[in-house]
Amino acid sequence: MRGTEGVKNPDLLIVEDEPQQRDTLDTLFTAEGYTVRCTDSAEKALELLKSSRPDLVVTDVKLLGMDGISFFEKVREGEPGRPIPFIFMTAYNDLSEIDRLKAFGSVEYITKPFDLDELMTLVRVRSGKT
Repeated sequence: MRGTEGVKNPDLLIVEDEPQQRDTLDTLFTAEGYTVRCTDSAEKALELLKSSRPDLVVTDVKLLGMDGISFFEKVREGEPGRPIPFIFMTAYNDLSEIDRLKAFGSVEYITKPFDLDELMTLVRVRSGKT
């Protein structure tokens, strides 16, 4: 039987300004074995990205201050090599902006309110934890 020693759990960065939603996602993904870092703003997320690179970013589109789409664009501007995959959470019905961003690759979205199992499946696929 093969052990799990040396197997790294995927790192997630969750950017969500609603505390209850952020705590729910943190609890859910931590229980699934992910290494999770959470922040309430895109500006703080950019600071976190200076010191470490997650395997996946899950971000709300509508954030106080810089929105999730501007955050994504800033990350892509400064990214050498393989881009960090992003999953956008959005309550917007107009998804044309996210569809435009999909041209950059490694972008998905889920509309709010969403099913946690659906989000978990999307995260597993995008983080490589299948």
